[in-house]
Amino acid sequence: MILNPDPGALAFRVPPNPIVVLHSIFAEPTFLASLITQESKIFAGASLYTMMPMGPAPYATASHLSLHTFLPGSALRHAVNTGHAMLHRRPMSTLAQHFVDEGLSVDVLLLHVSEPDEHGNMSLGVTVDYMPDILSANPLVIAQINPNMPFTLGDTTVRKDQIDFAYQVDSTPIEMKASRSDAIDEAVARNVLRLLRDEATLQYGIGTIPDTIISRLSGLRDIGLQSGFITEAALAMMNEGVISNRRKLIDNGSSIATAAGGSFEFYRRLHRNNEIRFRSTRHTHDSQMLGGMENFFAINSALQVDLNGSVNAETAGTRIVSAPGGFPDFAEAGTKSTGGASIVALRSTSRGGNESTIVRKLPDQAPITVIADHVTFIVTEFGIAEIAGTDAPMRAKAIASVAHPDHRADLMSQ
Repeated sequence: MILNPDPGALAFRVPPNPIVVLHSIFAEPTFLASLITQESKIFAGASLYTMMPMGPAPYATASHLSLHTFLPGSALRHAVNTGHAMLHRRPMSTLAQHFVDEGLSVDVLLLHVSEPDEHGNMSLGVTVDYMPDILSANPLVIAQINPNMPFTLGDTTVRKDQIDFAYQVDSTPIEMKASRSDAIDEAVARNVLRLLRDEATLQYGIGTIPDTIISRLSGLRDIGLQSGFITEAALAMMNEGVISNRRKLIDNGSSIATAAGGSFEFYRRLHRNNEIRFRSTRHTHDSQMLGGMENFFAINSALQVDLNGSVNAETAGTRIVSAPGGFPDFAEAGTKSTGGASIVALRSTSRGGNESTIVRKLPDQAPITVIADHVTFIVTEFGIAEIAGTDAPMRAKAIASVAHPDHRADLMSQ
């Protein structure tokens, strides 16, 4: 491992027109993101693969890069919508498979890791996702070593001999502001909590409503966490003993996630925390395994649901906001689980507006993120619609009944 190399050393090893994967979400290495943007000769013609960048993403406007993303995040939405970045719609469980399906070999992997331990091993810190799969293919690895990146446990180990070049950078990993719920979010959360029970195992998505639900679990006991994401709300419930993971037959005793997002203090509390394990998406998003667990509840939010029960969590009008992510994997698992459920929780109208989120039919340009067969309940502030096992007329009536009253009569008359 060569520390703090000059550009000439990189130029000697980086092949022409390389395929580059950038460590994702809140572990995105900001120093290396700037490096690949600035060193236009070294990385000329590079295909850069990202996922849900939550930082500044300086490469978003770089003309020498071909941008690809599995989840645009806030930083790449404009690039995706203007055609500067290509969005690949894949469930999280299949991200590594994308490169196999397309016959692509990753040339360069840019990582953000912790400082080495006494054995020389480093940790992937706050995001694991599909990095272990890419790392196992032995690409050229350039790492940003950060004393502020927590040494998390699980599928997180990066050996010193796996890293070719490293830059020592003392910076705060990208933080996520705590969500702030309003009265509507709280009402949705209360309705979802009516569906949960003691000893359930939960998955929750990113967003104000899922986070509010997790922060209100205090009335339950022996909850398990088997999620793609973990936030401060879940850690608070672990500290209260509400999330104990004692009843899970898989990953017993540990909260499971592939990524974390929160404050710097939250990241500090993840450091060598034996009660939280970060696993690759092959494990965290395995719908067969999750569906085989009893009482597995998938809790996710959406932008629209139509009267057939089809879910759109990706577009707002003609604008691309997101991608499937882990939603399809977890929703399928929830419907397969004995005693479990797939819950879609959303406000009845758009945030800050009065447009109904429940529509007769999804717009033609809107993708179906999750099919109706993989939804058990649709929940708004106005109630719970159970749609599993219903025929089309019953399903439409149930879904319309939880729409906003201003739109309900129109939907029920269709």
